[in-house]
Amino acid sequence: QYQLWALIDGKPKDLGVFDVNDEKVILKMSNTEKAEAFAITIEQKGGNPSPTLEKMQSMGKTRQSL
Repeated sequence: QYQLWALIDGKPKDLGVFDVNDEKVILKMSNTEKAEAFAITIEQKGGNPSPTLEKMQSMGKTRQSL
């Protein structure tokens, strides 16, 4: 599964998991207003409490952190 993360105050925050076969994905997220970046990793089914950095697929900084 893919897992979405927010980087807030330098620490990763789990935002939920989704499958590659999902046509439409809606993840209910808690407040990410202070997020410095977002990332997607591949994790075991159900997700992990912390990201597996070797399996990072994408990462992007937010406009406020540029």
